[in-house]
Amino acid sequence: MTPKEKAQELVEAMAFSCRECDYEAKAKQYALIAVDEIIGIIPYEKRQRAFIDAYYRNNTSYWQEVKQEIENL
Repeated sequence: MTPKEKAQELVEAMAFSCRECDYEAKAKQYALIAVDEIIGIIPYEKRQRAFIDAYYRNNTSYWQEVKQEIENL
């Protein structure tokens, strides 16, 4: 799944909880929070499971791209 597709999927998934409020802004805010949490976990997993540096860089850059795509929506 491309970062753009993942960004759209996350925003749509977060939208259900705020139909009565500013749908787009709140959904994007919730999706960004979720991505920040994922990015925050990656270094912990690397230390715990001894992932190689290439895996860490690729995983982090994917989620950074997803975050950028959410902000661009």
